[in-house]
Amino acid sequence: MALLEIHRVSKQFGSKTIISSLDLNAEEGSIFGFLGPNGAGKTTTIRMIVGILRPTEGKISISGYDTVEDAIQAKMITGYIPDAPYLYPKLTGYEYLELVAHLYGLKNFKKRIFTLAERFDLAGSLEYFIDSYSFGMRQKLSIIGAVLPNPKLVVVDEPLIGLDPPAARTVKDLFIELKKDGVLVFMSTHFLEIAELLCDRVGIIDRGELASVGRLDELMKNKNTRLEEIFLRLLAERREEGSDERRRWEALADAAGRSKTC
Repeated sequence: MALLEIHRVSKQFGSKTIISSLDLNAEEGSIFGFLGPNGAGKTTTIRMIVGILRPTEGKISISGYDTVEDAIQAKMITGYIPDAPYLYPKLTGYEYLELVAHLYGLKNFKKRIFTLAERFDLAGSLEYFIDSYSFGMRQKLSIIGAVLPNPKLVVVDEPLIGLDPPAARTVKDLFIELKKDGVLVFMSTHFLEIAELLCDRVGIIDRGELASVGRLDELMKNKNTRLEEIFLRLLAERREEGSDERRRWEALADAAGRSKTC
């Protein structure tokens, strides 16, 4: 069943189109990898999913809730891990997680906070102010805050940035467990080996357009190669198609110019 549905979504900033007619579905109990080069539109798409940005056109729904019309309901079942942890520096780690729990209306949350904190080796630091945390510690706290309310959807933008190897392993194990519990993990990452290891399906976005989408095992079987090679080959083909299109337009413009001078 599709938990996340993105239907013909476009996003413009002024006259510039960042996302163009994006159609995408992702199912509950799965890990979806959202891949693309820098500037392709991954973060813009993620910010529309979690309600930070509104689509210029189209519709996004989470478990049937429109992210614009039913924004509160959609956010209440969504956890968000951004590429940089934006936290409240003058709160302690525990106070921040307590705030998250209250915002989501959680009851009897203290045990769950410490269980997650121990898993990320952060339990001994919860009494300290967040402004004393390293980047990696803040990232761990952000991850704990995102999964604390038991969301149906966890949206992740570059999950392993700033994490040491043990913490990165903990995150990967956590995502697999969330999947088994029926949660959809929608993950954007530049680390293709992580996507290859964890993801059931992947979508590749380039220049604001969905270039390819499908089950990872089928893509790799059909192409008979690794995800990195599929990714690079697809981008190279699209660059070549773009060059061919430019050459055609330049030839037409040149021909039109010559006809005017005759």
